[in-house]
Amino acid sequence: MTEKTAPLKAATSFTVKQGQYLAFIDHYSRLHGMPPAESDFRAFFKVTPPVVHQMIKALHARGFIDREPGKARSITLRLGRAQLPDLETHPGLGEPVLNSGAGMGAKRPRGTSASRREEAGIQSRSGGKGASRSWPNGTRQQSHCLDVLTGEEAGAVLRALLKAHPDLLPDARLAADRLLATISFSDVADMVCAGLQALDLDDLDAGPRASGYVESSEAAWYAIEGVLQPYIHDLERRVKLRHEDEALQVCSGIVAGLYRAEQRGFALYEYAEDAPSELAGHAVDIWRRRRRNCAFPRHFVETFTPDWDWLAD
Repeated sequence: MTEKTAPLKAATSFTVKQGQYLAFIDHYSRLHGMPPAESDFRAFFKVTPPVVHQMIKALHARGFIDREPGKARSITLRLGRAQLPDLETHPGLGEPVLNSGAGMGAKRPRGTSASRREEAGIQSRSGGKGASRSWPNGTRQQSHCLDVLTGEEAGAVLRALLKAHPDLLPDARLAADRLLATISFSDVADMVCAGLQALDLDDLDAGPRASGYVESSEAAWYAIEGVLQPYIHDLERRVKLRHEDEALQVCSGIVAGLYRAEQRGFALYEYAEDAPSELAGHAVDIWRRRRRNCAFPRHFVETFTPDWDWLAD
């Protein structure tokens, strides 16, 4: 269980990067009514799983947050909003989604009645829509609501837009094809290996449960499969779309990343020594669903996974 501690009363020194992670936790929690998951940090800061995992551990060790290891979305801040910096623009993400500092009130999401009343008050004080606005401490106006949509919400907006404007469908399909084509096995392998090596004993969620006792080996399998899940899902959708070249890149990356992690070792490997090879075989089986008579490339196996030559059988 999470050990709850009293909020920090005085601002404690943290690095610029740590401050941005803390500000993101605050903003995300107020916007969505729940703490962010590690995947939310990765999506916002454009970093790899181990980078996020190590940062969360560092923030917890420094006493800036509380969390419950092994439980998703369990992060709680121990700092007040007045002690946090502004959430700055991150490269490629547009304007900041939060501009709050000490003494400044929370900005409400654009499009709500409260935000419209606030904007109307700003316009009346500044002389109307055309008048220039002065923002405290050099901050800028809150970004558009499109900048803070979740993936599911963005998908709903896109589907509604294409339904209303079917003439955009060919362009949307072309853009989607181009996006899905930007993949390489080396990138996938790096991320898979890094994700597995970021696992530690805190991720081994073994012990008694309402449904029974979870053994350490079973918990290790769950944790390892959790790292692989987004890549397996990506492989399945590319196979379904018949994007054969891209599917092979993803499958090869999964296999190479698992092999590399096994060779280098990672914290949970001793609890599930068969997991890397079995999950690699599972990935190859998915890739072969539409290629019944096609073997996994032997030259790849000989070069990158020589101890797993059975993959090419």
